[in-house]
Amino acid sequence: MQILRIALRQLVYLYSLKQTHYLLGILIILFFTSCYIVLVLNRYWQFEYFYTDNVHFDSVIWKVSRGLEPVIHHSRLGDINKLGDHFSPTIFLLSPLYWFTIKQEVILVASAVLYGLSAILAMQIGFKLVKSRIETFSLLVAYFLYLGTQNAFIYGFHEVNLMPLFFMLMLIGFFYKKIVVFSVALILLLLTKESLVFVVIGFALFIIISGKANRILGEILVFISLLYYVIVTGFLIPYFSRGHFFYTEIPIPSLYDIFHRLWYPTEKLSTIFISLATFGFLPILNLTTLPLLFSDFIIRYLFSVEGLVTYRLVYHYNLVVAPILFFSSVYTVYLLQKKFAKSIAVLVVSIVLINIYLNVFRYQRGPILLVFNPGFYQTTVNNEFLWKFVDKVPKTGSIMTQNHLGYAFSHQPVYLFPSKTWHFPSINTDYIVVDLRLGQNANNYFPIGEELLRELIPDLIKSNRYDIFYSNGTQYILKKSISKTI
Repeated sequence: MQILRIALRQLVYLYSLKQTHYLLGILIILFFTSCYIVLVLNRYWQFEYFYTDNVHFDSVIWKVSRGLEPVIHHSRLGDINKLGDHFSPTIFLLSPLYWFTIKQEVILVASAVLYGLSAILAMQIGFKLVKSRIETFSLLVAYFLYLGTQNAFIYGFHEVNLMPLFFMLMLIGFFYKKIVVFSVALILLLLTKESLVFVVIGFALFIIISGKANRILGEILVFISLLYYVIVTGFLIPYFSRGHFFYTEIPIPSLYDIFHRLWYPTEKLSTIFISLATFGFLPILNLTTLPLLFSDFIIRYLFSVEGLVTYRLVYHYNLVVAPILFFSSVYTVYLLQKKFAKSIAVLVVSIVLINIYLNVFRYQRGPILLVFNPGFYQTTVNNEFLWKFVDKVPKTGSIMTQNHLGYAFSHQPVYLFPSKTWHFPSINTDYIVVDLRLGQNANNYFPIGEELLRELIPDLIKSNRYDIFYSNGTQYILKKSISKTI
C-alpha cells in the first residue's frame, strides 16, 4: 500500500507540473505492468510454471538469501554451482527479497516490475530522440504487447528477465552522456548471461556505424566483450562446473549449415516477421541498428542446442530482442523525423497499432488477454485443492515430484522423476509427491510419462522402500521407510 501511495503522489505531482506526457506514459506503464503481475501470479497459482529453469533460478536465489552455495541439479552435469551452467550472478541481486518473505511469488512479481522499470527508461529514451510523444507511446504499447515478451512471462522467471532493464539503463547512460551510469549498466548486462556479449558487440557496431565521434568507444566495447567472453567461458564457468562449459560442445556449423540454419525451419522467418511487424517494421528501416537487431537472432539460430526451440516465439528466448526492437524503432523515427518532420507521426502510430491489432488480438491471441478473461481466474480457484495438497508435504527433506508441482518445493531439494526405468532403483528422496488425477496436461508428467509413473508408485509402496504418508486415492505423499533409512 505504501508503494501505491507513493506512485499516486508522484502522478499527482506530474499533473500539477503540467507534465501530462509523463503522466500518460506512466499510466500506460502502470497498466501493462499490473497486467503482467496479475498474469504471472495466476499462472503460478494454477501450477502452470514447470520445473525446468523455474526451480533452478528460484532455488539458487533462495539459497544465496540464506548464505548457501547456489547449487542446481543439472540434467547432464549433475550437481553443480549455477554459475557453472550460465554465468549470471546478477540474479542474486534479487536474493534480498527473500529476507522479507518466503513466497516464490515475490520473484515473479519482481520480474514484471523490472520490465515496467525498463519501460520507464525506454520512454525517457523515446522522449530524448523523438519529437512526437505519441510515437513514443505507441512504441511503448508495442514493447509491452510484443508476443516474445508475453510468452516470456507465461514461461516464468529466467535470467534474461533482467536484461531489458540493464540494456535500457545502458542506453540512458550513452544518450545522456552519463559515463558512470553507462559503465555500471554495461557491467550488469554482461554479468546477466555470457551470451549477452553479442548484444554489447551489436551495440558497439551501432556506435561505430552511426558516427565517427564515438568510434573509439565502439572499438573498446568490442574488445572488452570478446575478452570477457573468453575469460568467462574459458575459465570462470569451467571452474564452477568441474571443467565443463556445456555450450561449447555445440558443433560449429559449416558454411552450408550457416545459410540453412538461418531460414530453416521456416518458423525462424515467422519469428522475425512477427517481431518486426509488432513494431511496424521500423527496426529494419535504418542500417545502423541492424547489427544489434540481428545479433540475437543469428546466435540463437546458428548455435541452438538440440531439442530447444530457440527460434520460436515461445519461452524466454525473445525477451532479449524486445528492448532492441524498441530502441531500433525509436532510432528509425529519430532519423526519419529529420526529413519528414511531424508527418511521420501519423504513419508510425498507424502502422504500429494496426500491426499490434493483427498480431496480438486477431491472429496470435496473446496470453496477456487472459487477464481480461473471467475464466482465467476461475481456473485459479479450481486449483486451490492442489495447494491444500502441497501444504501437507513436510517443509524439510528432499522431494521427488512431477513437472507442475516442482516449483512449489523450490526451497527444498527437489527433483523430477527420471525418464529411464533403469534409474528407478536410485530414487532415494525423503518424500515422493504425485498427483495422478485423470485428464491432466501431458507436460505434468514430463519426462517420465504418465504410464510409467502410474506403474512406479505402486511398485515403490510394495517394495517397502516407501510408506504412504498421505493419500486421497489420486494424490500421494510417500515417505521413505524408516527401516530403509536406518
